[in-house]
Amino acid sequence: MKTIKDINEVNIIFMLKNHKKDPAKSINYVKHILGHKGSNSLLSYLEAKNLAKDISANVYHCLNDFSIFCLWIDLTEKGMSEYQNVLEITFGMIQVIQKEQVAKHVFDEY
Repeated sequence: MKTIKDINEVNIIFMLKNHKKDPAKSINYVKHILGHKGSNSLLSYLEAKNLAKDISANVYHCLNDFSIFCLWIDLTEKGMSEYQNVLEITFGMIQVIQKEQVAKHVFDEY
């Protein structure tokens, strides 16, 4: 067997309890923020440090009370060797999302 392509990515997966008032809205907001590819995004920060090439976020609403949140980050070679730094930056961004006021116009889209 011969490999066709090396895959250099880090996958972060959470199982989250749905909020009773808005089971999908909050997690879709987080998905939008973390998966955003424009300026001032997690990806743009990682790209500037030559740690990542792409990012993707998704939510699977597979159970009544829980959802699965997945974040995939396609790493550069430098990102592979510094994956712990990539994780620290990513979890730092999650902490910022928790502390900042929600952007109402974005939240309302979901």
